[in-house]
Amino acid sequence: MKRIITYVVLIITLIALGIMGYINKPLARPKEEILGITYYRYNDTTGNYDEFMIDKEKIKYTGSDYDLEGCEKYTYDPNTSIIKLDCNKAFRIGGETKQGIIIDMEEKRNFYYPKKENSYNYEFQKKYGTTEKMYKTTGENELRNIEIDVEKLIEKAIEEEISFIYIKDSTCETSCTIFNHDFKNFSREENIYYLNLDKITEEDIEKLNKEIESFPKTKKEITKDYPQVLVIKNNKIEEIIKISLKGFENEKYNNYAEKYGEKENENNE
Repeated sequence: MKRIITYVVLIITLIALGIMGYINKPLARPKEEILGITYYRYNDTTGNYDEFMIDKEKIKYTGSDYDLEGCEKYTYDPNTSIIKLDCNKAFRIGGETKQGIIIDMEEKRNFYYPKKENSYNYEFQKKYGTTEKMYKTTGENELRNIEIDVEKLIEKAIEEEISFIYIKDSTCETSCTIFNHDFKNFSREENIYYLNLDKITEEDIEKLNKEIESFPKTKKEITKDYPQVLVIKNNKIEEIIKISLKGFENEKYNNYAEKYGEKENENNE
């Protein structure tokens, strides 16, 4: 009888130890080198950076690509690299290194990087098929075909027909790099021109101010870190359009000149 009791106690003890071992078993987790690191993806639609972070206990995501509100804790299957979240959603880590991670979720594959500039460069090249530096060069080469000087600008200003003058200098970087290419689609007519402010002196600005009504008095006043388009006719600046871009959008200002003309007609009726 004592022997039976001993066997029963032994069996119960072993079962209890097994259960405790299972409960306290270390949870499977992705590679240690990627845990606790915030990874970024430049969102070419919003112009912001989505952020993704996985630590030992939970995931954190900020962005607009995925709806992960209320999702935190997870389980990980090292055989499939699938992370199941506590909100009945899941994603797969398609690759993981110190250089970045690949997230496969909702039929989307996105690359995230620990450095924002690496993500921006990747998304830029993915969008335009070339580096930002090369894209800037080709865009500025295209602008030379419609570039005008001070004297030509004064001639265009006198005309009754409206002209659109894209102005910028070297302080305008990313947004101008994109708009350099987009400006060629600004109008269907031959009424778009480009003025390089880097070639304009203070004396030129003074001359333009005297010749064209409403023209800024100083170079500092007209120089901005974003693209601008002067709307000129009848020897007057009708408007200075501030070009506002989000991400890599390149259709917002297509045929804008025609739309501007429609607005002018409506105002005159």
